[in-house]
Amino acid sequence: MDNITVIVPVGSQFHSDSHLLCEPVKWDDILKFFLVNYMTHAFTVVTPPAATMFEKIVIVLMALFLPATGAMRAFMATVTRPNKEKNPLKRARLCGALCMVVRDPHFGTDQISKPKDVEAQAVSVDSSSGHAGGRALEKRQLQAAVEEVTSSTDTISLVKDTTHEAVTLSTEPSTRSRVDGPLWEGDLIYAEHKSPIHGLCRLPAGYSLAIVPSNAPVKFRHMTAPTTDHPSDGNWQIASSYSFAKAAISIVQLLSAASAFYRTRGNQLELYGLAAFGLTVAPYIYMSLLNCFANLCTPSYDCLFLISTPALDEARAEGAVVDGVVGSLDVDPKAGPMAVEYKMDIESRRLDSWFMKVGGFVCSNVPWAFVLGCWGVDAEASLLGSKNSPMTFGWIMAWYAAGLIIAPYVFPYMLKPGKGCKRRRAPGKLGLGFLALLAVPAAGGMVQVVLMLVDSGGCFRL
Repeated sequence: MDNITVIVPVGSQFHSDSHLLCEPVKWDDILKFFLVNYMTHAFTVVTPPAATMFEKIVIVLMALFLPATGAMRAFMATVTRPNKEKNPLKRARLCGALCMVVRDPHFGTDQISKPKDVEAQAVSVDSSSGHAGGRALEKRQLQAAVEEVTSSTDTISLVKDTTHEAVTLSTEPSTRSRVDGPLWEGDLIYAEHKSPIHGLCRLPAGYSLAIVPSNAPVKFRHMTAPTTDHPSDGNWQIASSYSFAKAAISIVQLLSAASAFYRTRGNQLELYGLAAFGLTVAPYIYMSLLNCFANLCTPSYDCLFLISTPALDEARAEGAVVDGVVGSLDVDPKAGPMAVEYKMDIESRRLDSWFMKVGGFVCSNVPWAFVLGCWGVDAEASLLGSKNSPMTFGWIMAWYAAGLIIAPYVFPYMLKPGKGCKRRRAPGKLGLGFLALLAVPAAGGMVQVVLMLVDSGGCFRL
């Protein structure tokens, strides 16, 4: 066998494997590693319809530092299966592309009309006499009062005044739309002010736009058969598109990251143990896999589409300028304010909560299972590794732990509003605070990855 002389850069080393040559890495090599294995994965994350630049930046940063959040978004977008819905309006509803006008719950109470009270004074009747005429008169007066009050759409309360033997019926000022009843209270997601809206929408003070819940009954604006799943004339459409480019990029990134993950089989596990930098790619591989399915199954919308609600009629009476309404809530106007709440029952809310918990568990633990499986197949690898320091091991494990925590325990509650705040699609101040706290281990873990890359060098097998 002939000897071959190979000139290698100064600082090259073999570590413990004479067939694995590791050259010193340059800063552009480190940047390439981060760009290919971390950053590009975050840009394929699923974003909500008509997302503002702020929303996109926050979502991408969340996916970059905590890929479990990107996997969670992709999981929730996939399980709704909007591509299976034939009705374009309902498909847009499942994707969160429909919005509706609602009363602003935080609008000043001093600017809302005062309550209207109606009293039905009971007629003094000798109950022992059994005077039917008196009872009939009392019944007619009470019924007339009830009819006067129930003609309003506001909340009705009944209070019996035992001192004066009177029944008081009062209508409290409504601070929310009929569709934002007790079962939806706190669950409505409000659209960002800068989100593009199809058509024209200028609302007076006291009104806001909220995303239509995914199980709210909707119908096209002039549809004669609202109970059918297909448009009556087949011509109704809601403009949308599928992100096939994102899906293709996700596949390329998936293959590239899988290659980096596979190369970890060298001596990385022996040197750095469970904290090997090649294993940190696993959560991003899983996120790209879910993003690929989500982008293929979920249509994207460039703007929000407005549907008609009773609150929209109220807003128009107060000077709102609205055009481009595509549909309406499928409610019976005679059924009362609870008509649109029949589907938002306790069981459906429990189902949503169950999906969130299962999704969080899956998005958090599957990548961790990959990491443990890859480390476990190497009989020579120790938990800490031969060259790893406890600090490096601690930062990498904290990074993994942040992903385990955020998806099942933090993400479902991160978008919920604090007291006096509205719930929106992007995290509020409290949610951003949680993110900043959980991003610290991620940032520390990335610094340790840089140190491991510098220490190990760029390796290839001879």
